[in-house]
Amino acid sequence: MKFVIATHNEGKLVEFQRLLEPMGIEAITMDITEPEESGSTFAENAYIKAAAACQETGLPAVADDSGLCVDYLDGAPGIYSARFAEPGHRRLAILEKMQGVPMERRDAHFVSAVCCVFPNGDKVEAEGKCFGKIALESRGENGFGYDSIFEQDGVTFGQLTAEEKDARSHRGHAFAAFEQHLRAYLGQEEGGEPTVCGLDCSQCPGHDSCPGCGELSKGCMLAKCASQSSCGDCRPFVGPCGLKAQLIREFNALGIPDMEEVKDLNALLGSYINLEFTLPGGQKTKLWKDNRVYLGNQLCKRDSERCYGLTADEEWLMVAEYGENGAEPEIVVFQRRRK
Repeated sequence: MKFVIATHNEGKLVEFQRLLEPMGIEAITMDITEPEESGSTFAENAYIKAAAACQETGLPAVADDSGLCVDYLDGAPGIYSARFAEPGHRRLAILEKMQGVPMERRDAHFVSAVCCVFPNGDKVEAEGKCFGKIALESRGENGFGYDSIFEQDGVTFGQLTAEEKDARSHRGHAFAAFEQHLRAYLGQEEGGEPTVCGLDCSQCPGHDSCPGCGELSKGCMLAKCASQSSCGDCRPFVGPCGLKAQLIREFNALGIPDMEEVKDLNALLGSYINLEFTLPGGQKTKLWKDNRVYLGNQLCKRDSERCYGLTADEEWLMVAEYGENGAEPEIVVFQRRRK
C-alpha cells in the first residue's frame, strides 16, 4: 500500500517512513503544493495538509502538524513553531527568550497531530504529546527542529537514538494511536493482514493489483469472488465478474414494481450503506458489518423523491427504501440468496 507524505521536511519524512513501514505501508513523497496552514489547532493544520496532498496526488495522504509549546511563553511557539524565527535560528530564539529563567519554570511540551485523508473523503486522526523542559543550552546532534533544546530526565531529544526518541516522543505517541486507528479503518488485526474483504492478502490472487483496504470502495469486486479459481474470466478488483452479473439478475427478479432496472452494482463499504432500521418491536438494528465490502447500488423510486438502496454479499440480498441522506429508512426485502 502506498501513502504520500505531505511534507518537505526530510527529518519528518524519515520518521514517517520508519513508523509506517511496519504496517506494510510504503511512504513516498511527491512534489506537491504546500497549502496555507490556516487552522487554529495542530489537528486542523494536519488535516489541511493531508487533504490538499490527497486531492493533488489521488493517493492516501498522511500529514502531521507538530510544535513546541513553552509554558513560560504562554504556549508559544505552538502552531507557529516552524515559522517562529528564521530557519536555523529557531532554537536560539527560544533560548534567548528563556535566558535567566530557572529550570522549575522551563516546562514545555511537544504536540503532534497526525491525519490521513483517503481519496473517498475518509480520514483517520490521532494526537500525541510529550512533556519536558527547555534545556539551558542546545545539546545533541540527532533529531531535528527543537529536539536539541527539549529535555526529559536530563537528556535532550537531540541526544537520543531514533529508537529511543520514537519510544517517548510526541510523534511516537501520536503514531502509536494513529496505527491503532488506521488498522481499525483498514480492517487489520495487530500484526495481521488486512481483512476488510475477509481474505488473507498472502493468499489472494489479486494481491499485486489490489489498491489496499482503504481504497477497496473505489472499484473492486467482492474479494471472495476473486478468490474462486473456477471463475476463469475474473480479473480481481477490475471485472467483469460473474458474481456481479448473477446478483443483478437476482435483484431484478425481486420484481419491485416502482424500482428502476438494475444494470450495475458497485463495491461499497459497509460504513456507507449500514443504515439503522427500526424493527416491529421498536428496537433499532444494523444488518451489515461496517468493515466489510459489499456490492450494491442506489436507484430511484419512480414517481417519488425517495430512493432504493441495494446491498448484497455472498449470502444475503437487501433492498431498503429511504429519503434524502438516508432519512426514514425502511426494509423492503431482506432475504437469503437463492443460488
